[in-house]
Parts: sequence; C-alpha cells; structure tokens
Amino acid sequence: MKLPSRTLPHFLHALDRFLMRVWHHLPPGVHELPEGPVIVAGNHRSGLDPLLVLAAVNRPLRFLMAFEYYERVVWARPLFHLAGIIPVRERATNVQALSAALHALAQGQAIGIFPEGMA
Repeated sequence: MKLPSRTLPHFLHALDRFLMRVWHHLPPGVHELPEGPVIVAGNHRSGLDPLLVLAAVNRPLRFLMAFEYYERVVWARPLFHLAGIIPVRERATNVQALSAALHALAQGQAIGIFPEGMA
C-alpha cells in the first residue's frame, strides 16, 4: 500500500490530538517515543483506544487493524488509508500485513497494536 506524503499523517496526528483534548479531556502533554522503529502495544477496551493512544504520543502511529472492521466501516476506509492502517485477517498467515509492518519499521516508523484485538 502506497502511503501519502509524510505531512498528511502528521496533520492527522495533530487533528486527533486536538479532538481528544477538547472532546475527551485528554490531559496535556505527550509521552515521548524514541526515534526510529517502535512498536506500541496496549489493551483494547473500546474503539476510541487507537485515537487516544495516538493523541498521547509524540509521533504518528500506523495501527494494525482487524480486516473485518476495516472492510465493514466503508465510510472511514479512505481515512484508514491516509493514516497508514495495516489490515490484518483473523486466523490467516497475513504475509502482506507482516511485510507492510516490517517495511514501516525498517523506515523508522512507529507501529501500534492491540494484541488481544477485541473492542
């Protein structure tokens, strides 16, 4: 999947941070992630989790997302693409998803995952 320029993910990150602070009262400040490849893993309690995690860190994250959800939320698919979402199929080998994640890490990007994968 070819991603848009680096500027757009940074814009989406800033917009998300603004919305999470205004509507969900996320406290000010950010958690500093180190430069270079990073994997951020967390618990998944609601569909809002990726937006809150993204707003709480200093860099854009590319999230791995259940393919079923990616396909079901048709109206958000263009936004998912712009954010660099990597769809992952349940009970599949996911060679393409793994390759995309490894490529992102090799480029020094940050990846976000929710290992248990349920909302």
